[in-house]
Amino acid sequence: MINPVGIVECPNIVSVEDCQYTTVLDEEEIYNSLREMSEKELASLGYTVEEIDKIKNNTLFSLLKEERGQLPVAVLENMGYSDEQVALLKDPDSADEKHSVIGFGGKLSLTCEIETLEFPGDGWTYATVYAHWIWNQAPAIRYRDAVTITWGREMYFMPYSENSKSRYTLYYRNSRTGAVAVDGANPLTLNHLEDAATVKIGEFDLVENIITHPVYNYDFCYKGAARIALKRHEQIQALAAGVTYVHDTNFISRLNISLIEGPLSIVFNFPTEYILKSFDIF
Repeated sequence: MINPVGIVECPNIVSVEDCQYTTVLDEEEIYNSLREMSEKELASLGYTVEEIDKIKNNTLFSLLKEERGQLPVAVLENMGYSDEQVALLKDPDSADEKHSVIGFGGKLSLTCEIETLEFPGDGWTYATVYAHWIWNQAPAIRYRDAVTITWGREMYFMPYSENSKSRYTLYYRNSRTGAVAVDGANPLTLNHLEDAATVKIGEFDLVENIITHPVYNYDFCYKGAARIALKRHEQIQALAAGVTYVHDTNFISRLNISLIEGPLSIVFNFPTEYILKSFDIF
């Protein structure tokens, strides 16, 4: 478990763009943390004997090399791998120690931003919260992911029918052709409201439209963005908001920020916890 906390004081913020924070998580770091656990600890998390053996006897690079090393160079490039990474994946003699400097796990960059918090004088306070995420390459683990945006219960969600800013977009790239397809802008409705202060985007497939011939022709969701509009029929002095990205249902990254009306300060708190329960790799 990683539990970092950062605090930034910004007494003279002149732009709402300052009210944001980004965190990055690395699949390889998560996988390596599992390898450091004892067999008893892994078993207590629900891993089978076969899964424990696979974790203990394989690096993430060796698993990727076994599967993705067989793919054409153009496909690996479309999946986001650098020339150096491609060379190591295709080299039959490359060993684990050669890849340690550049790494091979997918890196997820997750950003949460409070764009606006305003009281225009009509008796209402309005706010917008923006979240976006991007993978630097095709993730090693490829199942159904989800994103949630959470905010302080003092404000209420405005669905797309009430405010067209409440929507999300997903971007897919084809591994064979490199072509990008945009799935947006999808309305966020009351059906996405999980509770009084949480909207859920997804679950969406990291991999869609898998074509069996050839097996490496598929679309993967490499980035997305969402925005929600909020309101309250009184003046609000502060707003807290956060975004959570769930990868393979067990890989969880939380990023929370708060904005207080001027003088402004931002407090970032992004605890992270994760358990990888599968090693189904392209």
